[in-house]
Amino acid sequence: MSQTLREAQHNMTKNVTFAPKVPFIIWLLENPHSPICLPGAITLQQHDYVHCLLGANLKLDGEAFVIGFTMGCAPRKHALHLAIFKFASCYCYPRKYRFSGRKHWIIFKRGYDLAQQTQIRDLNAFDFQSWLDKPVEQLRQLFFGDRSKELLNV
Repeated sequence: MSQTLREAQHNMTKNVTFAPKVPFIIWLLENPHSPICLPGAITLQQHDYVHCLLGANLKLDGEAFVIGFTMGCAPRKHALHLAIFKFASCYCYPRKYRFSGRKHWIIFKRGYDLAQQTQIRDLNAFDFQSWLDKPVEQLRQLFFGDRSKELLNV
């Protein structure tokens, strides 16, 4: 039996030292409470749950994959939103959060494309709380059906 979403999130973050505050530019574009957030903006807690759902690491590669997925699930995204995010994440984000070149954009695009294969939209409105004590595999089944192992490679 796989871990519950709660256990997976705890295990993923138990040895991580978090920055005390999210940099303003990241909050501005990626937080759903920002007045100018981009489509796909979700809370930090929801972001952690998406990491668990996708089996993505906490390095910049995993971040690129998760952000690509969340933007890909957004119902009202536009090419302009992607261009704004691409510019900001390559040139405006603090160095340790900054996407560097083609590598991170390939990973971002994989997450974005994966989102197109699920029927779930608007992750900010998805009720992750009701899934906390259910197996992650069950949540993956909801998102990806029988193709979850094939699509996620986890």
